Amino acid sequence: MISSLLSIVNPSQSFSPKYTTTEVITIPDDAYLLLDLCYLVRNKIGDEANALKYLQYLGGGSSNFDPNFVYSTEIGLNISNAEAHSLIAMAYFYNGKTSDSSTLLSIANSLDPSGNYKLVSEISTALKTFGL
Repeated sequence: MISSLLSIVNPSQSFSPKYTTTEVITIPDDAYLLLDLCYLVRNKIGDEANALKYLQYLGGGSSNFDPNFVYSTEIGLNISNAEAHSLIAMAYFYNGKTSDSSTLLSIANSLDPSGNYKLVSEISTALKTFGL
């Protein structure tokens, strides 16, 4: 899945705004989640912190991240709410925020009680192997 995302987005490319506006623009959760994944996949020094920078806005949040956010795709990404929570748990774990990571992983597992999403179980297993 991550390799397919990389074929769409070049994570080494930097982005800067081309103009400014006073109009309020609603950015879909997909953009924040994809940006988070790009930072995690690029794996350069400081990327883990950048991966967390925009996660507070998921689910329409403001300055405080709500671990109970509901992820919904607007552009048709094949990522469930449970998978989004597990991916973000991984970002928090990489930043040493094990309590937040554990909370998000618990939420991801509760959103997928039947184990339908392979990504959730893989991330859960990996994080537990690394000491979560």
